[in-house]
Amino acid sequence: MLFMKQRIQVKGNQLYATPAKPNTILKCPTTGTIVLCQFPACAHFAGGPVYLREGKHYGPHRGHGFQHIWQEHHIAETDRAQAELKIFAAIRAVLIVGASIHYEGSPQDRASVSVRSPVGLVIVQENFDQTNAAVYHIVTAYSGQPNGKLIGRL
Repeated sequence: MLFMKQRIQVKGNQLYATPAKPNTILKCPTTGTIVLCQFPACAHFAGGPVYLREGKHYGPHRGHGFQHIWQEHHIAETDRAQAELKIFAAIRAVLIVGASIHYEGSPQDRASVSVRSPVGLVIVQENFDQTNAAVYHIVTAYSGQPNGKLIGRL
């Protein structure tokens, strides 16, 4: 006999909640918006909005989005709501006016644009939406130094 795995949601318990899809765009709990900043056109990159997706964490130094940042850099935080507050605050602290934009790869490598401010580093990836307009998704965020050449500022 074949049994199906069942999920039982206990009200308010995130442990048993149905997981969100990795491409789901998250809303900032502080501002209530999904656009974190506007990426300017620079070098061979078009301008566009910056989003944080639910993402997925595959292991150490492998993954993208909120889940990756949470599991890689904020693992001590067990409550999702508190983790969202901390992660969005850290990202918003980096994505400020005047933050430097560095290009760290080849023209074929679209996941190597870093935004650096005095408090940290955010790696973004250029993608295109249904209307072929450029959008940027956050891959990861941490404290560190950029490796590439300066191509612009936010």
